[in-house]
Amino acid sequence: MEYVLIDTDIGDDIDDAFALSLALHSKELQVVAVTTVFRNTLCRARQTEKLMAVLGRDIPVYAGVGLPMDGTIPTFFHDKAQSTQEILETLPCQYDSSMDTYGSKGDAVDAICAYADQYDGKLTVVLLGAMTNLAQALLKRKDLAQKIGKVVCMGGWFTNYAPEWNIICDPVAADIVFRSGVKVYAVGLDVTLQCALDQRLLDTFRASADPCNRLIMGWMDRWFDAFHFEKSVMHDPLAVASVFTSVCNFEKQYVRVVKTGEKRGAIEVIPQEKEDFSPIYVAASVDRERFYSLIREKLLDTEKSGSNIH
Repeated sequence: MEYVLIDTDIGDDIDDAFALSLALHSKELQVVAVTTVFRNTLCRARQTEKLMAVLGRDIPVYAGVGLPMDGTIPTFFHDKAQSTQEILETLPCQYDSSMDTYGSKGDAVDAICAYADQYDGKLTVVLLGAMTNLAQALLKRKDLAQKIGKVVCMGGWFTNYAPEWNIICDPVAADIVFRSGVKVYAVGLDVTLQCALDQRLLDTFRASADPCNRLIMGWMDRWFDAFHFEKSVMHDPLAVASVFTSVCNFEKQYVRVVKTGEKRGAIEVIPQEKEDFSPIYVAASVDRERFYSLIREKLLDTEKSGSNIH
């Protein structure tokens, strides 16, 4: 069993909710805590608490840092806010008033430090959004890198020298994490774009009587209404799945994050060691059918066999 702390920007794209549900339905993982990142992190924590309540889980959730380390906040096309403070206070599109009664157990950066100490080399940190919280924790505690077993992140586009959203959201933080010495496994657009939620599987989720699936489908409709995407790509669930299965094949690469200019948020990749480039493990291929079989087994087949939430 792997001890995992999940850091998420739940509330915008729907794949975070699917990823959390997958983690919480997987007996191979023990989720010790969840932290939230990017923009309105308190509301993201409240939404996470709502998901926990529907699943009957009592896992602490901590609101984290909303502002990227360079102070530049990427915005959505539908944003009406103008100032930095207004953007930080904007509600995620999936948020509703039923989440108002939930809250945060404390500060995410402090929580990451505390859980790394508690599990002392056995903690896997799963990053599903900007890497701000972990980067801040690494800066706060110079010994923290030795306390973390590994990092699994959804982020980057390693076969295309182009920006990717999670890296754009805080390239300075990504650079700190990649350079930290922690073993990093990165699941990027190279593999996640092969894993869109096809219509047949989406229809199965919509027909599901499971309370968690019904909740996520409601959030998905709000996301569709706000962003007008035609389908959901399972970026974050694939990262979670790769923590405990060999659904992705990883190869060691040397990378450098572009932090400024037109290519801000892109990643330079070379195959051999070179000064100023950091070694990480990059998902080079994915077994798509195995991944979707896993989704069905964990999130849909439980209705036939009984929930495997532990």
